[in-house]
Amino acid sequence: EARLLAEIDSVLGPDRPPSESDLPLLPYTEAVVNEAMRLFPPAHATTREVGDAPVEVGGLTVPARTPVLLSIYSAHHDPHLWPR
Repeated sequence: EARLLAEIDSVLGPDRPPSESDLPLLPYTEAVVNEAMRLFPPAHATTREVGDAPVEVGGLTVPARTPVLLSIYSAHHDPHLWPR
């Protein structure tokens, strides 16, 4: 938190609101926001539909036109993808 606030204060000062031109100057702030969105995504899941042909995923065949639930939350917390 101290590092985040120090970066913001060094770029924006005490009273200036941020602008788009400030974004490249706030890399740690961007990293904090991205990590927060990874850990707490605004949508925990989404759905998609397989196209007109069956698809093989992980050795399983998913039939054409099958709705598939994709767990964003689970993917963002998978230790194989996010070991740290």
